[in-house]
Amino acid sequence: MEIFGFILSASDLWLLGIAGALILVFLAAYLPAAISRRHAASDAYLSAFSDVLLNLRENPDCPLAQIAHGCNAQIISAIDKQRSKIPFYRRKRFESDVVQYKAAYQEATQYGSVLAVAMSGKNDFARQNRAHFLQAIEKLLSHV
Repeated sequence: MEIFGFILSASDLWLLGIAGALILVFLAAYLPAAISRRHAASDAYLSAFSDVLLNLRENPDCPLAQIAHGCNAQIISAIDKQRSKIPFYRRKRFESDVVQYKAAYQEATQYGSVLAVAMSGKNDFARQNRAHFLQAIEKLLSHV
């Protein structure tokens, strides 16, 4: 039998069939474990952001500086763990979103403790700052 210019005998076809079956068995054994590891890593990444999103949306009177200080270490840790899982062709965008998050965090905490507690969420600047911080977090969440 001739396939793509190669002449194959009956034994060659049997060997190709066995090799194909072994590849399928290997994939069937490997893929579910790889998929479950990927889902577990994604769940861990998402759970790092759950507290901050809950606080931002459910506690509009809580100062943004307090929320940002409370969650930053957890978010930076999640970013560092996720960085190695990002494909090379999406890494530049991920790093850009990390820089935007750090800038939003800086803005959220720069006007910090006294001013943020005094203004909490009652003026346009505080609402805009909160929206910018929330947008930076949502961009990071798009990399799951």
